[in-house]
Amino acid sequence: MKNNFLSCWLFLLTIIPVLVFADSSVTAPNPKLYSDAVRADFASTASGKGMALVGYMLAGASSVASTVQVKLGEVVSVKDYGAVANGVTDDAPAFRKAIAYLTTRGGGTLLIPAGSYFLDSFDSTAVTQDEYATFVLTSGVILKGESNNSTSLKMSAKLQSRMPTGTVQGGGRINFIGVKSGAVGAIVRDINFDYNGIVLKDLSFRSYNAVRSAGNDILIERIRVINAPGRNMVVATSGATVRESVFTNGNQNVAGNTAAVDSSFIYLNGKDNLVENNVFSNTVTAVSNSGGVEVHATNSKVLNNKFVNLYPAIYDGVQGGTVAYNNQIKGNYFENCKGGIVAVDKHRGWIIADNHFVDSNVAPWWTIMTPRDDLTGVTSAGVQENVTIENNTFETINGDPQRPYIRVTGFQNSVIKGNNFNGNICPVCFMVSTTETKNVSVTDNLFKNPPSSRFAYGQVHLSGDNNGKWGGAFTNILVKNNRFLNDKALPVPSNIHPFSSSGTGSITFTNNKALD
Repeated sequence: MKNNFLSCWLFLLTIIPVLVFADSSVTAPNPKLYSDAVRADFASTASGKGMALVGYMLAGASSVASTVQVKLGEVVSVKDYGAVANGVTDDAPAFRKAIAYLTTRGGGTLLIPAGSYFLDSFDSTAVTQDEYATFVLTSGVILKGESNNSTSLKMSAKLQSRMPTGTVQGGGRINFIGVKSGAVGAIVRDINFDYNGIVLKDLSFRSYNAVRSAGNDILIERIRVINAPGRNMVVATSGATVRESVFTNGNQNVAGNTAAVDSSFIYLNGKDNLVENNVFSNTVTAVSNSGGVEVHATNSKVLNNKFVNLYPAIYDGVQGGTVAYNNQIKGNYFENCKGGIVAVDKHRGWIIADNHFVDSNVAPWWTIMTPRDDLTGVTSAGVQENVTIENNTFETINGDPQRPYIRVTGFQNSVIKGNNFNGNICPVCFMVSTTETKNVSVTDNLFKNPPSSRFAYGQVHLSGDNNGKWGGAFTNILVKNNRFLNDKALPVPSNIHPFSSSGTGSITFTNNKALD
C-alpha cells in the first residue's frame, strides 16, 4: 500500500507544476526549474528528502500540518524491516527493529501481513526476572495481524535450550510477545500463536506464554492460542483487557506434554482487568490442573465467556491473605468443568451472576467453592463478605448429582438469591470453618428435579462437622421465599428436603413453598 501511495505522489510531481513544499523556505517552483535534481530529491530515501519534502494536511481549520513521511510512519509493516514470513527464516529481529522505530515515535501500528513468522531468537533484555520474549512491546505500540486468521507467529523449539546463564530453575520462561515494565497501552490484535508441536518434559522450564505483559492497560483481542504446553498462555497485570479470543488445550491436555503443572490460559494480577467474550476449552475432559482464567486481582471482571472441559474454569482471588474487592463473574457459560469458580482466600463485594453451569461440579471440585482447600475438608477460611450469587442456572445432565453446586465457607453479610438449581441432591452447602458464617440469606431460589435417590442432606445444608474435627455455629441464616420440589412424605423442613443442618446457631426457615 505504501509503495502505491509513493508512486501516486511521484506521478503527481510529473503533471502538476506547482507543489506545496513542507520546507517553507522553498518557493513554488518554476516549471523551468523542475529539473532532474528536483526529481532526484523527491525519489531519494535519504534523510530530509523524498516524502519528507511533501506536505500533508487534512481539510479543516483545526488540522495540523505534517509531511507524508511522518504520516506514513504512523503505520509500518514488519516486512519493511526484513521479515519474510516463510515459516523458516528467523523474523524476530525484524520485529525488534520495527518496534524500536515505533518506540522512537512514542508508539504506532505495526502491521503483520498474512504469513507464518518464525521466531528463533529473543530479546536479550528480560521482561521481568527470568522472563524473556522474542520481542518486547513498548507504550502505545499496536501489533496488528490480518483479520482472517492468516497471520501466525511460529515459536522455535530451540529457544527452550537457550535460556541465559543464571536463570532461576523452575522460573524461567520464553514468551512469544513481551510488554515492557512501565509500558502503557500496548495492543495485540488478530494473531495466531503456533507452538510448532513443542512439548515439555522438564519441570525446570515453565512456559511458552503467548503474551507476557509487565506493563499496564494492555488490550489483547481476537487472538488464537492452541496446544500451549506451558503453565500459562497470557500473563498480564493491571488494566488488562482480553476479549474475543480462542484458547484451546493447555498443559497436559496437549498430546505428549508431561511436565507442566497448575496452568491457566489467562493469569491476571493487579486491578481493573476485563476478560470478555472469549472461548476457553480443552477438547477432552481436563486431565490435570488446566484452568481457564486466574484472577489474582481486584476490581476485575470476567464476562460472557464460554468455558468447556476446564479444571477449574476460574480461580478468583488475591493470594497471600489479601482481600479481593468487587470482582464480578457474570454472563458466562460453563460445561463439564472440574470446578466452575474456585475462590482463593478472601473476597469482599464479589458478584457471581447470570451464569449458566452445566455439569460443572465434576470431581474433585464443586461448581462454586470457597475457599480452595485440600479436599479432605475445610479447616480454615478467610471471610467472604458482601458476596452476591444471583440469577444463575445450575444443571446436572451427565454429571454427579451428589456433589453440591455451591460449597462455601466463611460467608458473611451475603446473599444467594434468584438462582435455578436443577438435578442435584444438595445444591447449596455451607461448610463450617474457623471463620464464622453469619448474616446470610438464601432467598427466592428454585430447587427442582433432585434425583430419585435420597441423601442425608437437604437442598440447603449447613454442615457443622468437618470430618469429625470441627463443630461450628451459624449465625442469622435466613432461608426464605424459595420453592422446592414437593416431598409429601416428609414435613417441611426435614432432614432430607428441603433443608438440613448439623451445626448450631440462629437459623430462620420461612415462607418457602413446595412444588407439586
